Amino acid sequence: MIKKILSGRIISREALEKEKSIYCEKYRMREYLNNPEILNSANDSERAEILKILQKKPSRTYAGVTVIACMTMPARCPHGKCAYCPGGVEIDIPQSYTGKEPSTMRGIQCHFDSYLETTSRLYQYHKLGHAIDKIELIIMGGTLPAQDIDYMEYFSKRCIQAMNEFYENLKIIEKSGEEKFTEKYNDDKNRSDGGKFRKFHYQEEIQRANEKAKIRCVGLTFESRPDYAKKEEILGMLKCGATRVEMGVQSPYDFIYSIVDRGHTVQDVIESTALLKDYGLKVCYHMMPGLLGNSEYSRALDFRGFGKIVTDENFMPDMLKIYPTLIIKGTKFHDEYIKGNFEPLTTENAVRLITDVMAALPKWVRVMRVMRDIPAYMIEAGIKTSNLEQLVDKKLKAGNLKCMEIRHREVRNENIDFDNIRLLREEYNASKGREIFLSYEDIENDLLIGFLRLRTPSNFNKTKNVFVRELHIYGKEVKIGEKAKADEIQHRGFGGNLLAEAERISCEEFDAKKISVMSGIGAREYYRKFNYKKEKFWMVKNLS
Repeated sequence: MIKKILSGRIISREALEKEKSIYCEKYRMREYLNNPEILNSANDSERAEILKILQKKPSRTYAGVTVIACMTMPARCPHGKCAYCPGGVEIDIPQSYTGKEPSTMRGIQCHFDSYLETTSRLYQYHKLGHAIDKIELIIMGGTLPAQDIDYMEYFSKRCIQAMNEFYENLKIIEKSGEEKFTEKYNDDKNRSDGGKFRKFHYQEEIQRANEKAKIRCVGLTFESRPDYAKKEEILGMLKCGATRVEMGVQSPYDFIYSIVDRGHTVQDVIESTALLKDYGLKVCYHMMPGLLGNSEYSRALDFRGFGKIVTDENFMPDMLKIYPTLIIKGTKFHDEYIKGNFEPLTTENAVRLITDVMAALPKWVRVMRVMRDIPAYMIEAGIKTSNLEQLVDKKLKAGNLKCMEIRHREVRNENIDFDNIRLLREEYNASKGREIFLSYEDIENDLLIGFLRLRTPSNFNKTKNVFVRELHIYGKEVKIGEKAKADEIQHRGFGGNLLAEAERISCEEFDAKKISVMSGIGAREYYRKFNYKKEKFWMVKNLS
């Protein structure tokens, strides 16, 4: 099988599956031959070549990192429950989740143990041949910052510890299997010294180890509510290594918050957004069109709401997740739907609305997701299609509508003519500060190579400190320490050049005295190469 791939006799996934069927029939195999088995039979040089055919979902690492989502244990939201919100402690499911999302099911299977969740996901990626040395960790499960700070620190710490210890644990898994590993892990619960897996380590110790680990946490995201993303909560998240906060904003209108029992105000959104940015964090809004239903008025208000958050300087998030309102059993909206009082947004109208939104977004926004990962059978009414994002893309193309948002333009596996790449700049005011969006782009093919977000915070005149809130280079993930191949984008110096330009702007145009980078734990070594030093939660460089 490997020889046929290397010789060019198997050149597609379809041809591979056909050959696997023939192979299994010929050798009368009891179980179907899977790709990890083929990968494990190849040597290092062969693996690099056959991965092009074998690897499932290579797009998972086209953003330059590998994402792992870990689910926290069920806990009550401090304000109660929103009208659309499924899950909850009464059914032992994290609030706002159904229990059937992949990350939730993994959490349940691992008893919401973040060490096991992280290890399990890393092993899945490893088996499929993905690079796993740059991890973007997303900690999910409702309003974690509203829970006990010790739990938040412990949960996040154990995720990172699992990264540090993965290759050691991999030896056990490959020798004895995942179930045996889990048994060994659980046996340590009863040991007074914590045993091999649960021995106590300080958070700072684990983070320092991750800075030079084989698997590094280069980004850490927390989910929260706008009323629980204020100074106290932000400092707690920063201590854990946060680089991004995702907030359930849903809508920019107070009267809608009242209707859906949201429990916070638009002013909370404005205040939290400004604070998060001024601490150097990236900000993602979860938006929920259709909260007023499927009427023409509701859709028009939703469109204006999206326009408001990307043009009103009080908002202007860096990223969006668009989750149309769905009718799920056990929610107040479901009760109203059964009574005939609520008509949810239809697929057709959702596609039309989101297409119009996407076409109107500025180039500095990234839409990270469209539609929640909820199985269709759990949706009582509303959008049941799982390919809503693809339908939107199709409508954009059919209407010849240009989409400027980041995800539509980021380079993936395209061939790049490096002579076409230019450094571009866009500026805008946001949350009482100034944002500079620097980007390297292939101007001929409208492809985004990478970008940097530079911010002068609201208190800049007092501190003379600017923030690099994000630096990201796209393309297939290249392992730490390796040089880029001819068709790879990462590790070509684009990041260093963007950083140098940010420093120049900070000095020459803003007269800044200090530049602080919101670096992921595992990216701190990268910034040390440019003479940055760790200071509190940031990597810092004096400019004067």
